[in-house]
Amino acid sequence: MANVLIRAAKQEDALRMSTELGHHITPAPENMRIMGPAEAPVPRLKAEYRYQLLIKSGSRKDLNGLLRKAQEFARERKWATMIIGNSVGYVLAVWLLKGSGCDCHDG
Repeated sequence: MANVLIRAAKQEDALRMSTELGHHITPAPENMRIMGPAEAPVPRLKAEYRYQLLIKSGSRKDLNGLLRKAQEFARERKWATMIIGNSVGYVLAVWLLKGSGCDCHDG
């Protein structure tokens, strides 16, 4: 399981980024389920709006590949990223750096 957490100072940027990222990784491979984007359980923390995508997978290898694809997509748009893994699953954090505008793209 993975939680993709998207953060931005402006709510519209966080929503746009999470929507774009969600479109990029769907449709999900056969053995995966992608839920979201949706507001994170704590939607605003430390002056940042937060959205998330939850990804369930039967294969850790396939999940790693999908997270790398999401990370590559985010980096192409100059969004900061970080993958944190543990024995339970992963968190892919994606955010806009403070003071930067949203370099969001349609499609």
